[in-house]
Amino acid sequence: MNQQEFIAQLERALRLLPAAEVRDIVADYQGYFAEAIANGRSEAEFCAALGSPLTLAEEILAQSAVPALTEESFQGFETDEKSGLSWILHSWRVFKLAPVLFMGLGVIAGGFQLLIGKTTYSAILSPFVGQIIAALIYATAWRFETKRKIDFGADDQQFSRVVLRFLGLATLLAVSGFLHDAISDLIAGRPIAMTLVEVPNAAEAWFGIIWMGTVGTLLWFTSVLIVLQNQSIWRAIQLSVKAVLRYWRQILAIFFWLFLIVIALVVLGWMFIKMAEAITNVKLPAEIWEAEFYRVTLVSWGTAILFLLPYSAWAAIFRDGSMRTEVRQS
Repeated sequence: MNQQEFIAQLERALRLLPAAEVRDIVADYQGYFAEAIANGRSEAEFCAALGSPLTLAEEILAQSAVPALTEESFQGFETDEKSGLSWILHSWRVFKLAPVLFMGLGVIAGGFQLLIGKTTYSAILSPFVGQIIAALIYATAWRFETKRKIDFGADDQQFSRVVLRFLGLATLLAVSGFLHDAISDLIAGRPIAMTLVEVPNAAEAWFGIIWMGTVGTLLWFTSVLIVLQNQSIWRAIQLSVKAVLRYWRQILAIFFWLFLIVIALVVLGWMFIKMAEAITNVKLPAEIWEAEFYRVTLVSWGTAILFLLPYSAWAAIFRDGSMRTEVRQS
């Protein structure tokens, strides 16, 4: 083991401590390594003298109020930051910790979105509903995965600050949505209006894909950073953009795998219906696919998993990975 590997393992094992404290500890051990190397010792030799980074982390955590992580829990807690597929698998693992609860939150989110979509205020209300549901899912995921509640401090001031920040982010997203709709209207040659077009033309559809692929993705980590790490809106946006630019391949892989999964589910559903028709000799009506039951079910499952994906990506990068110490308490 060399210095870089030792420091990385120590840093990950201390991830439940405040980021500033972890930075100080890492700086101390980097100084110890520099002193040892100056005295003629190799990195491998000094790593062996220090012992296991996990054991060292347990000793440090034992002196704090944070419960120590055993090697077994450390291995189960860590998320691979180099693989987009592992983020999907991590989301599914978190979902299975409390499927009824996550499904319930997804049903609430899906139901609200279906109701809001039928009103003229959907562009305003949708980002706020989305942010509230996202905050609930992130807090729930954190609670079930770490078995710890979010510590907002001794009073409600910090909690109020977090609430105002993610509502401020929702306002920013609503403004972004208005800008998107206005540009879509200009592309289609329509007067700029607040109402959404049910069937956009091809140019609008491609613009929407590009818009969501850039603006939406660049803000992907923002909500999680605000809710779970109490970052300011501006700082959360900065960190989110930096993380996306650094890990865009993994995020692109997520969209690719999700596309394959959706295609596989559609094919399996079609095969199941054909088998049922062959066995029963009853042809199911085409309208069955348009039933509200299927829409709510798919939207609720999809909402829960899609909100858990940014949480898993955050866990891989900011909780367990290379950007752990870049998060500053605010």
